[in-house]
Amino acid sequence: MADLLKGIALCLLHTSLLTAQVNGFENCGAKAEGNLVSHALKLDTIGDLKLPGGHHGAFRIYEAADGTTARIAYVRLPSLKDATQLIQEWLKLATKVESREHDTKRGQLLINDRIVARRKVVKSSKGESMLIRRDALNCYLIESPSMQVALQVEDTIAP
Repeated sequence: MADLLKGIALCLLHTSLLTAQVNGFENCGAKAEGNLVSHALKLDTIGDLKLPGGHHGAFRIYEAADGTTARIAYVRLPSLKDATQLIQEWLKLATKVESREHDTKRGQLLINDRIVARRKVVKSSKGESMLIRRDALNCYLIESPSMQVALQVEDTIAP
């Protein structure tokens, strides 16, 4: 009975993760100064992953028309503490934080966080762009050699 409940809970987690991401994935584009730029992304790979702290999440890998790839990992966590810890773990990957935006519309409670950063990678002398986002308990990590492609992937995240 306990295994059955675990299985149902895991199915619900995967369903909620996919539901949170489905809106917008079919029409992938980038917004540039309020205008929709026609840069199609091709969904290459989708899968599940295990994140620090034992949390289960999902990932997608996209490819732009020029062959540039971008990866997005996402998870809905059970608590603000877990979400904050995951963001801190992902920040450890960054070699330089370029900007950080916060949304504290509910008093002093930080409800949204968006971080643009760079990380060093062995394959590239220029490094890699990172976007780390937390919308309430939903956390996203986007990585790509191109900031433009990373922004396109970010635009696929449903509000």
